[in-house]
Amino acid sequence: MNLEIMKAMKPILSVALALLSCQLLSAQPRRSVHPRGEIPAVYADYLRPDTVSVDEMVESYKAVKAGTQPKPRLSDYDQSLHRGTVFPTSILAGESLFSGRPLVAEWATLNIHDTIFVCLTDLYRRGTDVRDTAAWAEADRALGVSVDKVGLSQRRVVPARWLSGTFVRVSDAMPYFGFVVGHGRHVQAVKDGRLVDPVVTDRINSYYWSCAFSHQMHFDGDWAMELPLSMTLLSHDASQACTVDTTLRGKPRVYDLLLTIDAEGRLDFVLLHTEAYIPRTEENTVDPAADRRYLDELRRFLHGLPPYALEPLYTADGRVFPGRYMQVRRLSNGWRFRDYIADGYAQLLAARKLAKD
Repeated sequence: MNLEIMKAMKPILSVALALLSCQLLSAQPRRSVHPRGEIPAVYADYLRPDTVSVDEMVESYKAVKAGTQPKPRLSDYDQSLHRGTVFPTSILAGESLFSGRPLVAEWATLNIHDTIFVCLTDLYRRGTDVRDTAAWAEADRALGVSVDKVGLSQRRVVPARWLSGTFVRVSDAMPYFGFVVGHGRHVQAVKDGRLVDPVVTDRINSYYWSCAFSHQMHFDGDWAMELPLSMTLLSHDASQACTVDTTLRGKPRVYDLLLTIDAEGRLDFVLLHTEAYIPRTEENTVDPAADRRYLDELRRFLHGLPPYALEPLYTADGRVFPGRYMQVRRLSNGWRFRDYIADGYAQLLAARKLAKD
């Protein structure tokens, strides 16, 4: 087999292998708590996170579509050095030097004299990707120290010694129809800027994400890197459960759906919007009964999936986000799913590139 053919077959083989092995994977949530064993007081004493309601998720979608709600920006939050992990509350609060100033921090956890500190590595104007060099110079003069770490050789940082308490941060954060959501929620105690062990992580690795991850071999990548393959697998399974409808050849039905995830991890959906690629004419009328038939078929499939086929996420303010905004196409011979969070991931990658440049 020549090299060109092997390259062409690689994505096909990857999907085929994933489909085979998915039958062997547990669909139960995988919740990561470190260190293993008894849940520490820092976590047990922290308030149980609220859950975003279905009504709020639906209204946010409508507001974003209508243009009546400003889109949230990652640049409104304190972000990690390599972007993607945000603090819901400002880590600058409590230091008089930053009081009343529209600033957000770029931060990292760094070992300084054998102690792990939360450190500021730069300052930005809130809501932008513009560095505030004057504010940083002032903070550096007053509070800065030098570090010589891999990737930060001889860089100046500001240890956040004013920070004390229990803090939440959300990883893999990206915009999502009026929210900023992420895959993991981390609870961490901090005393005078120093991290206090342990950190406790809430994260659910879903059935389809786990299938995709096991074959993508991204050992240190983003959670969203697995989305395309996980959506391919979901589409494949849904297509196996549907009937062939030749009236849809060349004119698929397209739906925006909010897939909801209940407390037991079971899926359902709310119809947000319906459209067709073909203009409505006398020869091509839309049949509401057909839409109901297609959507009933899809609902039966979703109800039959194991718990946590898809995972709930976490909002940047620390709440559980039990839903996924999807564009779903009903073709003549199957279903195709696209998670709109892919658009937020593209924005995250663009922000990283801008920061690097």
